[in-house]
Amino acid sequence: MIHTTTPARTESLRYKREAVKSTESASNDDKVPVMKDVGTWTPSRKQQLSLEHLKSKFTAKSSIMDINIAANHASMNVNALPWQQYSLPIEQHRLSTAPKDYTSMLNELNVTHAVMAASTFEPMNFVEAEQLVQRFQHLRQLVDATYSRIRIQTDIHRAAATAFKLDQSSAADFIQDICQSSQQTALLVDELYFTSQSAHRKETRYLEHLVGTLVTAIQQQCQSPQEDIHRILTKILIKLESTVNYFDDTPEHQQAPTLTSTPTSSSSSSSSASSISSSSAFTQANSVDTSSSTVYTINEDTPTSTLYQKIEDTFDKLARQLKQKQELLGIMEIQSNTHEELVRQRERSASLVLELERSRSKRQLIAKNQEKDMIVLRDQLMQETMRRQSLQDRVTSLEHTLKSKEAEISKLKSQPPTIKEEENHTSCQIQIEQLQKKLQHKKEITLEEGKNKEKEHLSLQQQLHVINQRSAQLEQTIKEQHERELAWSCQKKNILDQCQQVVKTEFTDCEGAVGSTIAYLTERQQKRAQDSMASAPEESHLQHQLTRLKQEFDQAKKTFTTRESAFILQSASTEAELERILKEYHRLTRNIVDFNNERKKFIDEIHVLHQDKQLLEKRICDDKVSTINESSLRKEFRSLMASVKDKHTKAILQELEKQRQLEQELRDIKSDIEMKRWEKVDVAVQTHYFDSI
Repeated sequence: MIHTTTPARTESLRYKREAVKSTESASNDDKVPVMKDVGTWTPSRKQQLSLEHLKSKFTAKSSIMDINIAANHASMNVNALPWQQYSLPIEQHRLSTAPKDYTSMLNELNVTHAVMAASTFEPMNFVEAEQLVQRFQHLRQLVDATYSRIRIQTDIHRAAATAFKLDQSSAADFIQDICQSSQQTALLVDELYFTSQSAHRKETRYLEHLVGTLVTAIQQQCQSPQEDIHRILTKILIKLESTVNYFDDTPEHQQAPTLTSTPTSSSSSSSSASSISSSSAFTQANSVDTSSSTVYTINEDTPTSTLYQKIEDTFDKLARQLKQKQELLGIMEIQSNTHEELVRQRERSASLVLELERSRSKRQLIAKNQEKDMIVLRDQLMQETMRRQSLQDRVTSLEHTLKSKEAEISKLKSQPPTIKEEENHTSCQIQIEQLQKKLQHKKEITLEEGKNKEKEHLSLQQQLHVINQRSAQLEQTIKEQHERELAWSCQKKNILDQCQQVVKTEFTDCEGAVGSTIAYLTERQQKRAQDSMASAPEESHLQHQLTRLKQEFDQAKKTFTTRESAFILQSASTEAELERILKEYHRLTRNIVDFNNERKKFIDEIHVLHQDKQLLEKRICDDKVSTINESSLRKEFRSLMASVKDKHTKAILQELEKQRQLEQELRDIKSDIEMKRWEKVDVAVQTHYFDSI
């Protein structure tokens, strides 16, 4: 059962009244009422099965209705935005009287028509526009909500009708429910209509605001562009001519002090004066000459073409003057390079003296180290000889003791033996054997040590000989190097003395010329400072604008160079990639051609083998038939077999030929596709920087 309340009906009636008022005045658009949610209908258990079956049918129909409503909403959006196609022409085009083609004239007519039609629209405040957008979004949400509620009401109405068809016992209740649901649907339909109308009005108002703001901006931009251009050009021309007049005055003042100097110092004094004047011209902000000759009066009636011509002439003058300044700066650079070369020569001479001292100290250290090594080797030789003599003395002492023991043994043998003597004799023999073993061991050790010592002695002697040879060679090379260094240092000293004399003479000349130019320039600057006290702010402003223009020009140059370098790198990389791809393509085409040739050869061989096989089978069949006894059977069987074989061979050959043709056509099509794919050329257009400006 559907539970409805009387406040909902009163609220719907109030909404209708307010919607009618909103159609009369657009100021009350934000006061659209919102209906409360409709209560859900709870069917009985008997009606649930029928309702579930109906819901499956209604979902399909509702999806179709959703698609139609979405399409209508998209068409409304397209109709509600009529100025999108004119957005780019309004921003890009500028009205002019120059001859154009038919399409451009039509575009301009469209733009002017749009401007005239939109000039009646009144723009609003930014805050009001944001509030309008928020209201429009809120109304769109309300439209979606009402649509969903209408769908619910229609589903309820259909479900009630089906339930009424199924169960006729409670007819009065169902009829009442149907009436209430129909009233609810009517109210929701009205609400949907009025909310959509208000949303559409708010959207059109917002678009009118946008169009009105764009039109005012375009009218403000197109008021007086020619006057602005003329004014800017006159300012630029005045600044350029003031700078040209200043640079015209400077060479005359630079030549005045050079007349008093000597002929040898004329080039140096002129270069120094030019460098000082140029540095002062570009560094000081108040150094621009604003005499009566620099003032340039231009009437407002002068055309822009004459202004362009005069600006080009001033640029040419500035280029000539800058060339002269560069020549003078080149002379100054040559002089500074000679001074730097003199300083380098002095540093080189000092470094050569230091290297000589270092080489002497190194030679002394090497000699001291060699003497120390000789002393250590001699001490080692003396120790080895002493050790060898001690070992020889020890061996001789052992030989004497052995001889004495042998004599005692011989005496004991000559005497009659007794038990004690025998024991002593055995003990003595044991001692003698031990002593003999020790003596042999000592002899072996001494022989080995002697051999080792002899080897060490020989190696030490060889080392001493090599060290002596190396010391002699080093002493000879040191003497030769010392003689060469002395000769080279003498030559360097002579050259340095000559250079110092020349540079001293030039330096004295330059000092005289620079002093005179400095005195003259100080006087000139004092006069200029006195003259330019009144026009200092204007000159500083002009200098600031000139520097700003130079910075903008340098920035444009940098961007142009970066774009060109990026384009060059990109083109080089693409060319390299294209060459690599072409090489790979040629390699693949060669492989494909070779493979196709080999395939054709094998196919021909297979065809020949098939023919041979068929001939052999035919011969075999003929042989088999010939073995039959009866002649009639042989002839008939032979003719039958021949006809069958001919038919089969013809059919097989036709099928093979068709297959070969189809394969060849497929290969040709694939090769044509690949060739067309590689023959495509994509060329990128690079617009020139100054043309775009």
